[in-house]
Amino acid sequence: MENAATQLPDDPFELKEIVFTQRSKIDEQAKRISKLEADIYVYRRELFGRKTEKRVLINFNQENLFNEAEAYSNNTPPEKEKITYERSKKRGKKVSVLGFPPELPRKEVIHELNPEERNCSCGNCRRIISQRTHEELVITEPKVYILVHKYNKYICDPCEHIEKEKEKQDPSYVAKSTIITAPGPKRLLPGSRVNEATLATILIGKFCDGLPFYRLEKIFTRYNVKILRALMCNWAIRVYKNLNPFFDLLKRKLLECPVIGIDETRLRVLEVAGEKQEKLCFMWVFYGYHRDGPVVWYHYAPSRSSSVLEEVLKDYKGIIVSDDFEGYTKFAKKFGLIHCLCNTHARRGFVKAYEMADKTGEAAQYIDWYGKLYKIEDDIRKAGLTTEKIRDHRQEHSKPIMDEMKARLDVQSLMILPESLLGKAISYSLSNWEKLILFLDNGLIPIDNNMPENAIRPFVIGRKNWLFNAVDRGAEASSGFYTLIETAKANGLDPYWYFRMLFIQFPKCTSLEEMEKLLPMNVTPEDLKNFEKECSSES
Repeated sequence: MENAATQLPDDPFELKEIVFTQRSKIDEQAKRISKLEADIYVYRRELFGRKTEKRVLINFNQENLFNEAEAYSNNTPPEKEKITYERSKKRGKKVSVLGFPPELPRKEVIHELNPEERNCSCGNCRRIISQRTHEELVITEPKVYILVHKYNKYICDPCEHIEKEKEKQDPSYVAKSTIITAPGPKRLLPGSRVNEATLATILIGKFCDGLPFYRLEKIFTRYNVKILRALMCNWAIRVYKNLNPFFDLLKRKLLECPVIGIDETRLRVLEVAGEKQEKLCFMWVFYGYHRDGPVVWYHYAPSRSSSVLEEVLKDYKGIIVSDDFEGYTKFAKKFGLIHCLCNTHARRGFVKAYEMADKTGEAAQYIDWYGKLYKIEDDIRKAGLTTEKIRDHRQEHSKPIMDEMKARLDVQSLMILPESLLGKAISYSLSNWEKLILFLDNGLIPIDNNMPENAIRPFVIGRKNWLFNAVDRGAEASSGFYTLIETAKANGLDPYWYFRMLFIQFPKCTSLEEMEKLLPMNVTPEDLKNFEKECSSES
């Protein structure tokens, strides 16, 4: 007997309805499969894919790229452009991957033949005609020594004699001491047995090189020095507290910036005040575009709410740049700030769709447009244009590209599956378009939020090594040292020598003007080189 499931009705209308229903189910299943494949791709990319934001370069023929290209362009083939570039000429000999700067000290070693080898078989002595020079890098272990401070004490013998006589004549008289001790230098940690150079070495190792305190403890044992990690942590917290006036001054510089980029990342803290168990907290980064130099401000907070922004940017009246996290939107709307969105975030959606489609399809055009936009930004940086000139240059070259992109987004939003990766990228761009194009009208606004994202990366790298902070006081101190290190780096300074100079000079400051001279944007690399020479001569 034939299976009832395979029996088809004789009525053609019923048969047509069944076919239509099955086609609808197949279409829905195909959409679901496409969405699940995209989700699997995203998860696999996050787990196993590259984490760097390398720019995807496209080389394609637009005539064969889109199915509906002819309808969109009115049967007009796209305009082609000829791209030329310069590159260094290849050399015939191998070039060393090590570059030795000329300012490094040189120590010469002369290699000679012994007297027997210099004698030729003919009986004459060989003479020197030239030299072959070969340089090799020598890095030795750090120098460890104890600096012994001896404070001379002085006394005035006549005055001392007079005081003793007064004491003999009158038993109730208290003799005044005439002994004076030579004063020592003002210290960042008064009474501590740790030198400023040691503090700089420990803090740079932890917060710049990503070495946890327990690793530094093991490293120091190689030099026959035992410094417990708890002691290093205590030093770090004390240094941070003593530098509070300096941080207040640096934050004032941040609030003067006309544009501030913001980003945040998670941080595990084992002991948070008022909490019984470990908590997922956040480290925020505020990148200020100051006229004197960048300000990179780290801020530790136990939450990701917009209240953190209100705490840091209290009374701020400038422009903020960020991703589309609702906390930023809520904060900007509450205080009437201009809120710009990052075009790199918009571009990432098209990159995912492009790679999901085996580097073909609709997303390639958007990546090409963004490539042209960033090429324009590179030209602006190289030319060193003023704010007004940047705006004019963007209006002339970048705005037509953005207008073309917007027209394409409007068309494809009606044709692309919203749940697909390309559909999500299109929806993100259209819903945030007004905030994505604000950079066109203001030369102060960057095209993206890459600077704060790059500034937060050293913290993320360090977090992979030390995994968590034990207490919130340590996390707060960490935010201060990352602030100093990243601001110094952003202003072209060596963080180690900047720390050494700051730790020595700050205790001597008696006014805000003197402290302001120590801000990273007011210190030049030449100042640090001169300071390094002074330290070398003293040692």
